[in-house]
Amino acid sequence: MATIQPNDAARKALQVLRETRAKVLSTREWQHVLRGYGYALRKTDTGMTVLRLPHNHEICDLPADLCA
Repeated sequence: MATIQPNDAARKALQVLRETRAKVLSTREWQHVLRGYGYALRKTDTGMTVLRLPHNHEICDLPADLCA
């Protein structure tokens, strides 16, 4: 699978993901809050991918600093 390059929508999504991750205590809570914002994470062979709900449209790959 080819790496998805971030565009403006992806940059905005990653900003929301980073801000949200800084506020929550656990990965599970983070994923729950992301669903409220209309995002989801999917584990793939190459790492994690950010999806836009409700149609599971792939936005970009999750950067390594957010995977930990």
